[in-house]
Amino acid sequence: MPILNKLREKLSLRQRFSLLLLVLALIVFIIAGFTVKDRLGLSLFNRWFTYDNEESSITFSHGSRSQNLFANLDYALLSCSDSLLQLFSPTGETLLKEPVSFASPALSSNGKQAVLFDAGGQTLDVLSKGKVVYTLNLPAGQYILSATINQNGWMAVTTKEEGYKGVVTVYNNSYDPVVSIRLSSSYLVDAVVTPDCKGVYILSPGQSAGIFESRLLYFDLDQAEEPKSQIPLGNNVVLSMKSANNRCWVLSENELFILSSGGELLNKFPFDGKYLKRGSLGGNDFAALLLSNSPSGNSGTLYTIDAEGASLGSVDLQEQVLAMSTAGRYIAILTPSSLHIYTKDLTEIHSTDHVQGVQNLVLYSDGSLALISNELVQLYVP
Repeated sequence: MPILNKLREKLSLRQRFSLLLLVLALIVFIIAGFTVKDRLGLSLFNRWFTYDNEESSITFSHGSRSQNLFANLDYALLSCSDSLLQLFSPTGETLLKEPVSFASPALSSNGKQAVLFDAGGQTLDVLSKGKVVYTLNLPAGQYILSATINQNGWMAVTTKEEGYKGVVTVYNNSYDPVVSIRLSSSYLVDAVVTPDCKGVYILSPGQSAGIFESRLLYFDLDQAEEPKSQIPLGNNVVLSMKSANNRCWVLSENELFILSSGGELLNKFPFDGKYLKRGSLGGNDFAALLLSNSPSGNSGTLYTIDAEGASLGSVDLQEQVLAMSTAGRYIAILTPSSLHIYTKDLTEIHSTDHVQGVQNLVLYSDGSLALISNELVQLYVP
């Protein structure tokens, strides 16, 4: 290019280096400006470098139902039905397509890895970097009840075995079993390894004075003969558990519990008689809760809760909520007529009414989304 050749001839090495620094500083300034204004400036650059496409949206077929299980897997879209497992790149390339036979498919994801299993079955797969990296096949007489994976890739797999009310096996990030906790006195239904990978919280439902009561049993992985602590959860039915960033989160039908890595209940957020319609623990250091004053319907007030158990913000939603997803510092809400994207303090930063046919969504940590309809996925970058 003539202009560049002339500049190269006229400018000294020091001047050219200074010009390069000026250009880099300008790029950083533009990114910072968009980010400070919460206009998803980082998504624009992510589109350039990750999506490699000039269009603001890409549409491709997923060939299944919008009610399937979907998850974000390091900017890839994981889809699983009772008969088919698929993984798509952001531009719609099929990275993985395998037949499965699941009576009750379930999954747990930390954003980069996913554990996929048949609840009540005997097979579990771990997906990472676009492929199945580990498969667990249980012997006859053993069945998987649940499985979770923490931010460091450590798994807690809860199983039913003959002679025990529950068994939890912890696997490290090389998929080697570290410890198995077998109890014949208490039922065990779910578990999560702490973020520091030194302990495990195990959910144990039971009764106290004839009344249903759940509790969390905390075991130190180095001394797993007896629980180091027990945390009562009352008559709450636990819906999901997550481990990330020095906290363990337990979402129940009536309260949100926040625990340390060392077996202590730090904070909780009670719903004060409101009904939980939707909840998500996928955000970075926050939970999103849709609470309603009525047991019927699917609208209500959206709350975000930080690691201290305090509300970061709230928004009243007048329409039925079809889907909700959290990732990074963002929340996405889909209603029959619109899509809304908020920051974790519930500042709205984007909305659109171009959602005809969309029935589900998966949010990525940069604020981009996979909008899912029957058989189609649209990559949407605000």
